[in-house]
Amino acid sequence: MRADASTALGAGHVQRCLALAKKLAGAGASVTFYCRTADGDLCDAVAARGFEVVRLPGGFADWKSDLDFMASAFKSRSVWDWLVVDHYGLDARWESPLRVFAKRILIVDDLADRPHDGDVLLDQNDGDRAAAYAGKLPTACRRLLGPRFALLREEFGEWRRRTGPRAGPLRRLLVSFGGSDPTNETAKVLDALRGLGPRPFSVDVVVGFEDDRSRLLARETADLKDSRFFVRVDNMAERMSGADLAVGAAGGSTWERGALYLPAVVAVVAPNQAPIAAAVALRGAVINLGDHDGLSSADYRKAIEALAASPERLAEMSRCAGELTDGDGAARVVAAMKEG
Repeated sequence: MRADASTALGAGHVQRCLALAKKLAGAGASVTFYCRTADGDLCDAVAARGFEVVRLPGGFADWKSDLDFMASAFKSRSVWDWLVVDHYGLDARWESPLRVFAKRILIVDDLADRPHDGDVLLDQNDGDRAAAYAGKLPTACRRLLGPRFALLREEFGEWRRRTGPRAGPLRRLLVSFGGSDPTNETAKVLDALRGLGPRPFSVDVVVGFEDDRSRLLARETADLKDSRFFVRVDNMAERMSGADLAVGAAGGSTWERGALYLPAVVAVVAPNQAPIAAAVALRGAVINLGDHDGLSSADYRKAIEALAASPERLAEMSRCAGELTDGDGAARVVAAMKEG
């Protein structure tokens, strides 16, 4: 697995590779991660889950230096059955030379903005993804397209079977903007909640970082009535299952919420999230507030108030969210890899 995480990049690439790695390990495969070291790199978290981690020094510079390091590292290993790459900075120029070290290459991408040289392409985004990759892949490359292939940890499928679609009023709100929340949307939402006055629902706030900013957010959450604050939880599926509405980013967590029938108010905090937000809003599963730049606490407050006042709309959004994915994407990808 070649994937990076950092405070700037977020955790999405490594997290979805971890979901696939766990499923592969369950099928008898041994998995090694190659990850760049950086603040928030998740190397320790990957190792704690029992996987070998080879740490590439320093931040990502360019595809050529990355290729040189990987080729040197691979020379001392036997040929891999699969090389999985999930990285926006790498493309066919990196993949083609490494074919001599791997029998097959699986590419995880959702930008469709560059050529690839792989045997299988996985793009879990919604919409007309086949057209987006026209001319960018080898003819024989197998395409796994759409949210039914979303790489989610097993617990999301397990909690989906226990949870089901929501009904009734908003009783618990979950605020979570992923592993790093680089634009500090959590602070805007907390400000929005302070302006709501008496509210009939409780609030859970989850952040994926622990620093001075998280400590400030913890204090601001504590000032809110009937609220709880969590850092780096390992039971996110359970947290989502206990909520009636989420406020978060439109990245990979979109599919986690969908697997658990959880409607959401979302903001676009990275350019690659814009098509995801637009597609799932069109499906009725989220309210898309658009790009974070220019979004205010008043925008979040207005959206939350509207949904708190409309249990019928929450129920309909929950039904639509549950149609996005069933949480079994990793199993489908492993089955495709076994087929070769």
